[in-house]
Amino acid sequence: MSEMTSMTSMTSMTSMTSMTSMTSMTSMALAGNPTALAALASFSGDPLLTDALIRSRTRSLPDAGIDAWKPARKGDYASGKLPGSEPRNMEGWQPDVRAHLALQELHGGLVFDAQEVSGAVTARLRYADLPASAKDEGVEALKLTWRPVFDVIRPARAVFEEQTKLVVGHARNDTRRARAPEILTQMLPQVPYWSSVVPLSPWRNRYTFEFIGIALHFGMQICHRFKHALTVPRPNELSAHVQPILQTPGWSAFPSGHATESYMFARLMRELLGQGTDSGVHQALQRQARSIADNRVYAGLHYPLDSVAGQVLGETLAEYVVSRCSDPGRRAFKWTPRTFKGDASGLDALEFTPLDLPATSLPVWLTQKAAQRASTPNALLTYLWAKACDEWAAVGFEDPKR
Repeated sequence: MSEMTSMTSMTSMTSMTSMTSMTSMTSMALAGNPTALAALASFSGDPLLTDALIRSRTRSLPDAGIDAWKPARKGDYASGKLPGSEPRNMEGWQPDVRAHLALQELHGGLVFDAQEVSGAVTARLRYADLPASAKDEGVEALKLTWRPVFDVIRPARAVFEEQTKLVVGHARNDTRRARAPEILTQMLPQVPYWSSVVPLSPWRNRYTFEFIGIALHFGMQICHRFKHALTVPRPNELSAHVQPILQTPGWSAFPSGHATESYMFARLMRELLGQGTDSGVHQALQRQARSIADNRVYAGLHYPLDSVAGQVLGETLAEYVVSRCSDPGRRAFKWTPRTFKGDASGLDALEFTPLDLPATSLPVWLTQKAAQRASTPNALLTYLWAKACDEWAAVGFEDPKR
């Protein structure tokens, strides 16, 4: 008897807890947290709820016949266009689906190649531009314009051997210990650090987070393609004195992914906020990006040279993304193609030095070409960019679309 009473009590408490949770979630939603109410949709698939939905269906049907939607849902069929060809249809898709579409568009037209000449490896990223006038002329009439994006010449192994000495010098216990909290918390995307400089809010800036996430995912895919082609060993593969404080990643060192990501974010936010190189926000993001990149050197995972190359790659890819996203009819944004010259002299002793790009006086390890832009805008990318820009314009920042 006492067992039954105990079981009944537990069941009762469980039911009360379940009801309380449901009531609590509803209260949260009514109190201004729409995500709590939306989370209730995840109850779908529960056996009890499934059975209840089946039973309730007949009670919700009309007495006679089934009417069409009024007003009927309008598509693009009447105009002869495919339903997914218009950017306005992006509004109806889930964020992960929009990300798939945007990533495909960002990669579209990009061509990567690498070659080795006398032991020197050069990797190139180019964009095969298709002028608007050629789009309807058939494949045989296509005349592609190859636009440079980013080139890198791999430094010689002797350069990285000398750079390893710098890494060992940075691995002093006191320096590592002071930097350890930052090193550990910056292993994942550095959102809390970014949000400490820029007023990012997941409720007010959901399209900004979506756009930044897509752009950085694209950036890391490109970065890893360069890493694969250049195949530079990690510092602890050249010296037992490095002894990293984190598990060494299972991929190439050069260029640094953290540097690419942090500088790419800094450049993208500068454009979203409509800021110039003289703004305090830009300078703070640049200093923060340098700190994030430096921490990977202090951790024993990267050479200073990795961070320099990552900065140049991140800056260039950010410009490329904005150029593909911006509407030339309102603002024809361009990217600056750059080459990291790993065969330049003096790289063995190069420490990480912040560099605002484009610079008026370029260092020996960097060259730039004339600014480029795609011949035609990309409607899907322009849609996402505009959504993110509108969030910042709504709170008083300059609209970069103007």
